[in-house]
Amino acid sequence: MRCGGRRGQQTGRHVHVLRVRPAVVDGGQHLPFGGAARREPPGPVARVTLLPNLRVLGPRLGPKLPAVRAALPAGAAEQLPNGNILAAGETLGPDDVIRGEGAVLDGWGMAEDNEISIAFDLNLDEELKREGRVHDLIHRVNSMRKASGLALTDRITVTLPADDADLVEWHEAWISRDVLAVGLQVGDVDEPEITRVDVSSAVPKNA
Repeated sequence: MRCGGRRGQQTGRHVHVLRVRPAVVDGGQHLPFGGAARREPPGPVARVTLLPNLRVLGPRLGPKLPAVRAALPAGAAEQLPNGNILAAGETLGPDDVIRGEGAVLDGWGMAEDNEISIAFDLNLDEELKREGRVHDLIHRVNSMRKASGLALTDRITVTLPADDADLVEWHEAWISRDVLAVGLQVGDVDEPEITRVDVSSAVPKNA
């Protein structure tokens, strides 16, 4: 499957499954992540042009080729139940046609595989942006742990700037679990700070 869109970035929470028809792909099932499929009109409309495979069809169709060559990109073709395509009175198999480039609306990424195309919503809602900040924070704190020489099993407390208060509110358990923190709080700091905790005596020691 070939994918297009922004790499290395979380996508939005919606995906549209589009079934390719000759010359045109139009809206299909709308699949919200984590939910059941449902029909929903809004979504991307993609266009995929079918082109004749001239190397295969030229010798076979001869003088009939120009009619097929004109019919495919014009959309004057029919998708048959067995997956073949009927164009200008000629039946074409999968190897007889070449899929052209698909195009979708801005903010959508595209993945294609045979007759199915999937459009991914690349817009980030507030929760996805927050989750991205959590991933960045976890990576940063674990890098601080390593730089401080802490053992993998050492527990810590973490103090975060006020700007990260929403991360504590929404994802305290997640962050604490991934950085082995026994305490996560917001304080008067400009950058995240960590303190090693002696679990046996429960007396904090600076990392």
